[in-house]
Amino acid sequence: MGHSTRDDWRHCRAWGPFVKRLAFASVVALSAASGCSSDGAVATVEGAAIAPDALEQLHPAGSEVDADERASSLLLLILHRLLVRSAEDEFGFSVTREAQQEAFAVRTDRFGSDVDAALKARGMTRARVLLEADLDVVRAELEERLVRAGVPGLDVDAAYRTFLSVNSHVCLSALRVSDSSIVAAVEELVDEGADVDGVEDAYPDGVERLEVECASPAQLAPGLASVALDGEVGDVHVARSGPGLFVAAVDQRDAAPVDAVRDEVLQIAAETQGPKLFNAWAADILRAADVDVADSIGRWAPAEGTNGIPTVLAN
Repeated sequence: MGHSTRDDWRHCRAWGPFVKRLAFASVVALSAASGCSSDGAVATVEGAAIAPDALEQLHPAGSEVDADERASSLLLLILHRLLVRSAEDEFGFSVTREAQQEAFAVRTDRFGSDVDAALKARGMTRARVLLEADLDVVRAELEERLVRAGVPGLDVDAAYRTFLSVNSHVCLSALRVSDSSIVAAVEELVDEGADVDGVEDAYPDGVERLEVECASPAQLAPGLASVALDGEVGDVHVARSGPGLFVAAVDQRDAAPVDAVRDEVLQIAAETQGPKLFNAWAADILRAADVDVADSIGRWAPAEGTNGIPTVLAN
């Protein structure tokens, strides 16, 4: 049996649920309803033909390739055409041979010294893995570029909060309220304006004064961490902790303003939000693309579970 593109995506975390969803949809058996305008082409992408030999190169010579696998392989070719070109058109980014070879090495490192033999044994070809390597390079680069371009969906505040969780220094005054019978009364007392000392004076036997060292929020218990991150200096806050709660006030906070650490914050955003932003960018490209698939293979259309993103639906 030949190789399926979706098998490679399982081995590459970077492509994630976006392409796995498309690859899964590509093997849904549906009747073809469209043809391909270029004679002999397996597909056209924005008017440019994909020749049959380009598809054949993705499977070892002489291997049996079923309709599902052909559709999945054609999807890989279409993704490559659209995303590599769009990266150059929109961002001026081109995949260099050096970057391609590095990505290829990452994908084939587990295969040992005889890469071609290992690929053949798995029903794969070097041409296929090189296409996937190109897409890996595009994804890795654009995850950061999309963030730095400030595309819709970017949440700088969330990235800054992540930065502060490790890189701010906070001093707290805090109590632990373990007696569940007084939790509601303590919350009411805080709502009425009581400070930490006032709560301790009101319930000396029901609360415990905590010796909290000045630290980053990430070093504190979850309830205290939320106060350390979000609490205004001088204000008293309550944070649930199981059946009890914390009563805490931020006495001092040492934190760099977001503009002073913007590069670090955007790097965090690229790592945490970049994959989602890239998927949205790629999905928009696929939805807008002019793609025609040969009747002999299937058709280009959305399938259930792809949120309107078209894929190659096999015959």
